[in-house]
Amino acid sequence: MLVVITSLFLFSCKKDVGPAGPKGDTGNANVTQINFGAKTITLNQPLELTLPGITKEIADKSLILCYGLSSNLWYQIPGYGYLGAREYRIFIGYTALNAVLTVKMATGSGSESFDAFRVIVIPANLAVTGKNGMVMPDLSDYNAVKTFFNLP
Repeated sequence: MLVVITSLFLFSCKKDVGPAGPKGDTGNANVTQINFGAKTITLNQPLELTLPGITKEIADKSLILCYGLSSNLWYQIPGYGYLGAREYRIFIGYTALNAVLTVKMATGSGSESFDAFRVIVIPANLAVTGKNGMVMPDLSDYNAVKTFFNLP
């Protein structure tokens, strides 16, 4: 009898469900932007950028984008720099603590100075599905990536 009475009380209780709350701001909680100052790259001297806080485990499961600022334009690297005079490649290596992104001049001669570099690390789950099911931006366009992920 006690079981019957207890089960009646349990199953007769109703929980009020309120309306859904407002949609939150789109964010970039898992996207990391690492800023570097002015750097010069020469044919024989690759540039090494240590990515603080980015371990091998994180790097292996992320999309890593690199952009160089020259003459007020952001250039995606790998790719061509200012006026297409030099082509660059990137490689990811590791120290005991951090990933290291190496930028190497693949074609061209002399040197090229960049006013800044930015490296963006996007976890694979965001890169594959798109943020909130949206289509990813043109990754060759730094400003589109910056806007999409609400980067500073």
